[in-house]
Amino acid sequence: MQRGGIRNVEGVNFTDQSKEAMATALKEQMRKAVCPKCNWSGYVDTQNSEWRTTCPCCSSGLRPILHIPYDAELFHELNLERFGLSRSGRLLFNHPAETHDDRFWAASLSVFAVTNTPLLNRPLVK
Repeated sequence: MQRGGIRNVEGVNFTDQSKEAMATALKEQMRKAVCPKCNWSGYVDTQNSEWRTTCPCCSSGLRPILHIPYDAELFHELNLERFGLSRSGRLLFNHPAETHDDRFWAASLSVFAVTNTPLLNRPLVK
């Protein structure tokens, strides 16, 4: 990308630590929600073992902050990714044999990049 003239790009090494950070960023953004009525924003957490679907102050339904357009293959990959703990306590990720997780990692990387990269104070090149 840099040789092609695209500026402000950097490579990302997929290590156990970076994968954990990326997958966590995706999960946290999927949990965030906003109320269209009162603009409350926060996390959708369990409350009395049930998912909270309304904000604490009114009865309107919450809208997710991260919108994932319907793509059957992406949804399939999001649901197939597995994780386990290493001996050192780090999360290790894998997927079942003969399946793919490229879309899962692309979504995780894009959410991680957006939530962890400060916006550049530069004019856009036209």
